[in-house]
Amino acid sequence: MDPVLIQLGPLAIRWYGLLIALGVLAGSVWSLREARRRGMDGEALLDMAPWLVLSGLIGARAVFVLTSPGPFFGPGGRPLDAFAVWQGGISIHGGILGILICVF
Repeated sequence: MDPVLIQLGPLAIRWYGLLIALGVLAGSVWSLREARRRGMDGEALLDMAPWLVLSGLIGARAVFVLTSPGPFFGPGGRPLDAFAVWQGGISIHGGILGILICVF
């Protein structure tokens, strides 16, 4: 299966990116419903969503880079590629860790 869903010039929309976006959307809708059901401020929860997504992405990339340092810091490595998320390489464990750190 081709990992690219749609290619729009230099922009490639990948399947896993679509699924992550759908997961964020579904989680936000579910959390908002649950907050309202419990009498909590749902808007405050939605205000947190962009920060949680950003911290999840940073954590996911950081753990990937730390667990696979060779291409970035090994012989012939390119340290600045550690920031090149568009080249692939994220870790679900790091994403969860980043979100937990943000929540606390």
